[in-house]
Amino acid sequence: MPDGRTHERANLLLGASAFSLLAWQEALPPELLLAGAAGFTVGTFLVTPDMDQAGKGGSRALKRWGPLAVLWLPYGLVFKHRGLSHLW
Repeated sequence: MPDGRTHERANLLLGASAFSLLAWQEALPPELLLAGAAGFTVGTFLVTPDMDQAGKGGSRALKRWGPLAVLWLPYGLVFKHRGLSHLW
């Protein structure tokens, strides 16, 4: 993906499509579907591979954390951007 914004859009499109299809097909119990959608949303907007940008200029996800972004500072100091943390 070229940038975080494009990645977020792709995630939203694919995630919304997948969860809509699962709901329409009644493939999962509603509570499991809701938990999956919530986890997918958190992973798209709050916890991304760009958390390693803490202390190095930040990212969109880090800015959403507001003052709590400081909690990611040790992680940003340990991992270099687009290094091992991008492979998880």
